[in-house]
Amino acid sequence: MSDATRPPKTDPVRVLILWNAREEPPVSPESSSTAARPGEQERDRTATERIELAAQTGQRPAAASKELAGVAEAGRGVEAVGSAAPVHGVPAPSASAARPGPGPGDPALAPPPEAAAEAPGRSGELGEPSQVRSSGHNAVVDDVEKALEQAGFAVASIDIEDDITRIVDAMIVERPALIFNLVDEFEGDNTRHAAVAAYLDLLAIPYTGSDPTCLAICQDRARTRVLLADGGISVPRFEVIRDINVIPDTGHFRFPVVVTQAFDDLYDEEGSERPIHDQNQLINRCAELFKEFELPYLVEEYIECRRLHAVVIGNRVVEVLPLVELGEDEQEDNSAAGEQPWVLAQLDYATADQVRQLARRAFRVMGCRDAAQIDFHLDYEGRPYITDVRATFELGSDSVFRSACEYTDRGFSGLIAEIARLVCQRALIAEPNPVAHPESVPVLSGPVGLPAPGVSLQISVSSPDSAQESDRAEPPEPVEPPKPVE
Repeated sequence: MSDATRPPKTDPVRVLILWNAREEPPVSPESSSTAARPGEQERDRTATERIELAAQTGQRPAAASKELAGVAEAGRGVEAVGSAAPVHGVPAPSASAARPGPGPGDPALAPPPEAAAEAPGRSGELGEPSQVRSSGHNAVVDDVEKALEQAGFAVASIDIEDDITRIVDAMIVERPALIFNLVDEFEGDNTRHAAVAAYLDLLAIPYTGSDPTCLAICQDRARTRVLLADGGISVPRFEVIRDINVIPDTGHFRFPVVVTQAFDDLYDEEGSERPIHDQNQLINRCAELFKEFELPYLVEEYIECRRLHAVVIGNRVVEVLPLVELGEDEQEDNSAAGEQPWVLAQLDYATADQVRQLARRAFRVMGCRDAAQIDFHLDYEGRPYITDVRATFELGSDSVFRSACEYTDRGFSGLIAEIARLVCQRALIAEPNPVAHPESVPVLSGPVGLPAPGVSLQISVSSPDSAQESDRAEPPEPVEPPKPVE
C-alpha cells in the first residue's frame, strides 16, 4: 500500500479510568519501594502533584479554574494555546485571549533539570498517556486497562480517594476523551456514586454507565419495583418499613416473608434468607436490622426459587449475555477454592427466552445505559420475578459479569472494549482500531454469509484508472461444452 492510499494515522482515544479504593493502600515507604515495578514511581505520582510541579516550573497558568483548557495545553507543551483542542466542557481560549509570555520552544517553558529528574520515564509527548493513580493496587482496574489497551485506547487511571477534586486534576493532566467509571461508592456510602456521575455531567465529559437519575433510582429497590410493576414486569409483592415503631400489616400477601435493606442488597448477609412466618418474627427481625442498618427496610414475599442473573449490554440495540446462576451443590467448594461460583443456567428454550425478554424490557424501563445486571427469582413453576436492576455492578474475578463473559466468544476483554465503544458511538467519538496480535486468529462464529462479531469486512474499491483498464481487457475465451457420448 502506497503512502497516498494509506489511511491517515489518528491519535488514540484517551480513556481515564476512575475508581475509588475500598481499603487504604499501604503507606510504608520501604514496602512500596521494594515492590515497585519499572515506572511505578511515575504511576504513583498523582495528578495534583504533577500540576503543582507544572506551576513551580512556570508551565501552569495562574487562573486554572477559568482557563482549564489553557492549563492542559501549557502542561502538555502544546505549540499554541489558541490552536489547542478544547477539554470537554470547556472551550479552548481564542488566540486573542492568549496571555503574553514566552512562545513555543522558549527555554523558559522547559522544566529545570531537577524537575525533570523528579519525573522519570515522562517523555512529555502528547500521544503518550501517563498513569495517574495512587499506590493502591486494584486487580479489576488492571484487567480493564489491559482490555482497553488491546482495543487500541490510550489508558490512564486514577484512584480518586474520596476526593472529587482529583477528577478535575486528572482531566487537566490527561485530557481524556471519555471516562471509564468504576466508582461504586464515595466516602464509604454506596448510595453516593450517582453524585460522582452527576459531577461528570457537569464537566460535560462522556462516561460509561447510566446517568445519575438511573443510578439513583436503581439504588432505591422499592422504587425500582414500582417502576417495573408499572411497566408490566412481575416483581415479588413487597411492603416498605420507614418507621421502626410502625410495622405495617402484611396481610395483603402471604407469609413467609424476608426483610432486607431498601437501599442495599442484604441477600449475602447471614440470616437474610431466614424466612419469617408471622408478625412477631417480622417485628423481631426489623429490630435486629435496626441495630446495624438504617431505614427503610423492604419486606417481600419469600419465594423458593432459582436465582438467575442476566447482563444486558447496548443502547439502541441491546444484547443479553448468557444467563448464569449460582451453583447449588458446588457453591461452598468453589468459593473455598477461589473459583467462580456461577454456572451457565440450564433452562428450556421458552423460559430462557422469557427471561431475556424481561431483562431487555427492564433495561429500557429503568433507563439504563451501556450495561446493567438484572437479577431474577425463578420459582419452581417457571415464573420469573425481577428483584434488582443493577446499573452499577461488580467486575471482579468471581462476579456475575465476569462469569457471563466467559460463556461468550468475546470474553471479558472484548466486552469491556465494547462498553467503551458504546460511549464513543453516543458521544460521536471516533473509535480506535484494535491492536493487532499476530498470534491471535479471529473466530468465525457468525451466521453464514456474515462476519463474526468484532471481525470487520474489508471491501476494496478500484480506482477509475483500474476500472478503465478492466474495461479494455479482452474477454475470456469461451469454453466449449463437452461432446455427448455416442
